[in-house]
Amino acid sequence: MTDLRPKPEEFVFAVLESRRSWKEALLPSAAAEAWRYGLETRIPFDADQLQAVFLRTGPGTVLACGMTHERIEQLCAVNPELVSLAPDSLPEWLMGEAQAVEPARLNLLTGPHTPISVRRRQAITVMRVALCLGLALLLLAVGLERRATHQQREAAIALGNARERAAAILLIDPDNPRLGALVTSELRTLRATRRGPPIELDSPDTAAHAAILLAHWPGGSQTERLTIGAGGVTLSAWCPSSIETDGLIAGLERAPEWTITSQTVREASGGYQVQLSLVPTDEEVGS
Repeated sequence: MTDLRPKPEEFVFAVLESRRSWKEALLPSAAAEAWRYGLETRIPFDADQLQAVFLRTGPGTVLACGMTHERIEQLCAVNPELVSLAPDSLPEWLMGEAQAVEPARLNLLTGPHTPISVRRRQAITVMRVALCLGLALLLLAVGLERRATHQQREAAIALGNARERAAAILLIDPDNPRLGALVTSELRTLRATRRGPPIELDSPDTAAHAAILLAHWPGGSQTERLTIGAGGVTLSAWCPSSIETDGLIAGLERAPEWTITSQTVREASGGYQVQLSLVPTDEEVGS
């Protein structure tokens, strides 16, 4: 691979007037085509016969450098390993306007005259960039998949723990001496997610009934106060509509071993305030 630097006399040079525009930044090929037509007025032959490169030298000037396609093909035939063709220097009449331009930047082996070796390197570069991009996308996909799997695993563990706690409440033997401690723990968890004063536990027997009541507790309401005592349960809840209100009352009526002794419903805060009193069924029957 070699670089050829002929004398400036073998090239065509011209300084074109051209203001900067959006077309030059967004459509460089269109700007080069416009400069080519401007160059055609400065040369004694058709611009299509010329391979030219353009280099901006100032806010309003562009340097054009070219050579005929026929001459370039002759030089390439003599030098098969040629990869760069540019003048070794600029003409003296250009030194004032383009003295900062490096002649090597005026390489004419571009476009249709790009050497095969250069095209091969460009293709390899594109393939490497595509490979890196594909690898990055693959790593991103694997990371997202692992994250989703981790979240699903955590959700499954949380669901399993919830099911175990629910099964412990539903299936535990009422005569088990650990029932009171279990219910106390569950009510402390409930208290952490509800507003109101601490829940009172006075009797192991009442706690056994409370476990059954909590297991059948209906949803759709916001429990504001829940008091469990030896005489039964008193609760204060807020429901957003009459449907949730009826659902709460009906759900507690279906709770086994419990009976509603009094209920009060009134409108409050855009919904309904419900106050209920419940007692274990055996106590209500016995009284």
